Amino acid sequence: MGWFKRRRESEYVDIVYATRQAADDARRRAEAAGLTFRYIEKREGRRYITYTGTDPEKAKAFLRKEPIADDTTYIVVETEDGVWGTDSSSLYLERLRAWQLDTDAVDCEGSIESLIDGFHNYLLAMRGTVDNFLAEIRCGRCRHAWIDGIRYSDVTRVRCPECRALNRVDSTSLVEVIDYR
Repeated sequence: MGWFKRRRESEYVDIVYATRQAADDARRRAEAAGLTFRYIEKREGRRYITYTGTDPEKAKAFLRKEPIADDTTYIVVETEDGVWGTDSSSLYLERLRAWQLDTDAVDCEGSIESLIDGFHNYLLAMRGTVDNFLAEIRCGRCRHAWIDGIRYSDVTRVRCPECRALNRVDSTSLVEVIDYR
């Protein structure tokens, strides 16, 4: 046997794990969330590991727990409810869905409970870099709480994953806190 052995081929060929156990654990976490590995794409010095999933709530839970080792790796899950991802600093929604911009046809008023992952996404939305930031939303009908993307200083329509009610969420009352020290 030589020093250099051919690595076993798998769909995780470009994902480097320290041990076989770590690789198996990652595969189990993805399968438990109902995710299917699609591909790895490298562009502009970044690596995007892409999955598909049918349950956006399970996808978000998976992404919030999945460790990201460096600033050049992104894990992305394509769902029917949008493309969700995570990087070394936060969970994110790639972009709002078109139906979220029509705020006239709603069932109830939802409320913002908290920002997700601090101010990172909020500041990106404030600067216009992205079209949304993530917040924990409370449904105005069933009181269920979930994470969704909303517009900066505007009204957004979101759908409760529990009761399916369309909620109108207004972020115009959020106060900007800037430390000039």
